[in-house]
Amino acid sequence: MRYIFLTVMIFLALPVSSFAVCPGGTCTPVTQGPAKTAEDQSDTVSKIIPFSVIKAAQKAYYREKKRTAGKSYDVLPPVILRPERIQWIKISSTDVNRIVCTNGKITDVFYSVEKGIKVQTAGHEAYLKLQVKVLPDGKVEYSSIPTEVYVVCGGNTYGFIGRPYRIPSRTIYLVNPAADAAKNAELYAGDIDKAVVSILKKVFSDRIPPGWEKVDPVIMGKSFSNIRLRELARYRITGIGITVRVLTITAKQKTRVLEKDLLRSDITVNPIAISLEKTNLSPSETTRAVIIEKIPEVQS
Repeated sequence: MRYIFLTVMIFLALPVSSFAVCPGGTCTPVTQGPAKTAEDQSDTVSKIIPFSVIKAAQKAYYREKKRTAGKSYDVLPPVILRPERIQWIKISSTDVNRIVCTNGKITDVFYSVEKGIKVQTAGHEAYLKLQVKVLPDGKVEYSSIPTEVYVVCGGNTYGFIGRPYRIPSRTIYLVNPAADAAKNAELYAGDIDKAVVSILKKVFSDRIPPGWEKVDPVIMGKSFSNIRLRELARYRITGIGITVRVLTITAKQKTRVLEKDLLRSDITVNPIAISLEKTNLSPSETTRAVIIEKIPEVQS
């Protein structure tokens, strides 16, 4: 088994509020400007998370990878719904679809029974199954009729029009941005090291919380002498002013990439942490990088 070595660098160089804790009460700014050499950039590192903390995160990550090996939780990406909006989505006509209320319990579900829908609720989750028709010749006919569903979750109403497809089970998350912001503020407040490790574990294990708002990537492609960068995804964690960016790094030749090599003004602004899955790359080999940034405050 190939083990992924997670190394994390914390840069407390930001105009942060109560989220960041500077060692000794002094923060050294991370200078954004022209690209620097590794030697020149070494003085921008204010703090490195203790190896014991990273090692604990690594063990948890490996345990999760081993536990979930060979399993598939969502063949299709989960659907994120917000209150008071109607959205067309694909649902499974063959399997049970799962609806999850992320900020409370599901208290009611409204739908057209005549369209052959069966719904069962259980606390903060509901399960939706489209009924099938068995024909006289023994063949099974699956529903192809779009159906409108309304769910009352945490005091808010969510609606969608499900278009049936013969696809695996779909998971639908019902989120409330205001409640998610408060939850994130509470979850990630306090120790900056623990907050960063928690965020990285979620990203590297592909368990992105539904409360993270997905936004459009900025760096679609950037090429350097030894590597190519592409931004896969970008998430905004509301409530704490944090952006999480996931990038791929592809080597053009045998090379070694370090986190501090990404400390360039044309790659990141206001970085809190940078982590690589792998640092030594063979030609054409690809690895992932995660950059956690503080969203700059808008001056009024």
